Amino acid sequence: MSVWRFVWCAAGALGAVLLACVVSLHGASAADGVDPLVFSGSDALYHGELERAEKLFSQAAQHNVGDVFVLNQWAVAVARQERFAEAGELFARVLRSDPDNLFALTWTGILALERGDARAGEVAFAQVLTADPGNANALYLLGVVRAAANDMPRAVDLLRRSAQAVRLRGGDPDLHYRLGLAYRRMGMPANAELELERAVELRPDYGLALVELGWVRHAAGRGDAAMEAWMRAANLPGPAGEEARASMAAIVAQDAQRAAAEGNFQRADGLWREVLRWEPNNRAALHHLR
Repeated sequence: MSVWRFVWCAAGALGAVLLACVVSLHGASAADGVDPLVFSGSDALYHGELERAEKLFSQAAQHNVGDVFVLNQWAVAVARQERFAEAGELFARVLRSDPDNLFALTWTGILALERGDARAGEVAFAQVLTADPGNANALYLLGVVRAAANDMPRAVDLLRRSAQAVRLRGGDPDLHYRLGLAYRRMGMPANAELELERAVELRPDYGLALVELGWVRHAAGRGDAAMEAWMRAANLPGPAGEEARASMAAIVAQDAQRAAAEGNFQRADGLWREVLRWEPNNRAALHHLR
């Protein structure tokens, strides 16, 4: 598995890891006794102003020597600018003074995945779980590592435990999506469908989950239900919408080929036109309708 596939798999948890430490401070004010630099840096990080956040946290670190919260958030601002080696050095500073800092340990594992060192990532996440067995982020990320290693029973167990931990605070659609993917790879389509439906319930515009849900339903012989899922995703921007439209085009193209093979050319032509509705540059459809 490539480095960037690892990072993509971990992306859902990155937001949860980040917000866990930022949102609580973002709701405070300087009047509450928070260093104004820290407050302003947290506000900048919350709004994605990464260079400003980095500058503010680096200044705050000079006034709050050894403050692990400041160092952690400075490191996050640097990591989100994809300067991973620098971020790793900052997290290492935290761990030298606070070896059991779970936030820094989790990010150390994430950065290990970014550079393709799955083993180091697994060690970091396991260390988090030793200190906090119910840590949802570490359970999730360790589950991703095991899934990448095709250890699906272990991956499902970890992802399920993570989902249970997150469910206590309202649920996380990304966890249910990943769990759905794991179940599908294990040949458990009913479980996969339930998890993907839960992901979509929590985030109705979750395009990737809708696309995957469509294929699970299609494989179960429920074509109309599959098309319904893809239709919901078809107008979404980005890759999910494109994939949904391509999925519908592929299935309708199969129907068109089947109709032509049966000698029903009028129906085949209509189906090929429907293919072009979803995929205007579909070569097979253009060839048959020329």
